[in-house]
Order: sequence, then C-alpha cells, then structure tokens
Amino acid sequence: MISLILEEKIRLFHNLHNMEQPLVIFRFLEKKLDERFTPCEIIHGLRDMNALEILGDGFVPTYSRNEFTDTLHAVFGFRTDYQINTNRHMRKVIAMTKS
Repeated sequence: MISLILEEKIRLFHNLHNMEQPLVIFRFLEKKLDERFTPCEIIHGLRDMNALEILGDGFVPTYSRNEFTDTLHAVFGFRTDYQINTNRHMRKVIAMTKS
C-alpha cells in the first residue's frame, strides 16, 4: 500500500514538473514581449506562424505579418516573414531558440 502511494506521489510530481516548464517558458516570452499581447494572442500568433518547405531552397512563410510577428522578430533578432529562408538560416533560428 505504501509503495502505491509513493508511486502515485512520484507520478504526480513528474506531471506537475512537466507542466511547470512550458508555463515558465511562456511567461518568459510574455515578459520579453513587454506584456503587450494577451496569452491568447501569443498562442494564436505562434500557431499561425507556419512555413512551407521548398526542397533544395528552404522555407517560405505562409503567414501574414502583423504587430505580433513584427514585435517577435524585433525582440529576438530574426526575420522569417518576408523572404525564402534557407535551411541554414532556419537551423540558426532553431539553435537560437534552444540556447
């Protein structure tokens, strides 16, 4: 019985820890954007930032520029919204997000 309770507590701890990390990252993003956007605007803005891969050439943005994307690009120092982005450039952007 004690073993089951301990296992449940460990499982609960891991679940809470896994939920906490994305919330901290989201809050960091919200602060970096000077809290100019609501959580819904941030979520929808990120979800809408899609790109189409053209084999051999790179990625073409399939989203429209708006205040959110312009602010995001200005704050984080990269542009993905107005040109074909090579695979090399996109790897740099992805590496920036991981550091």
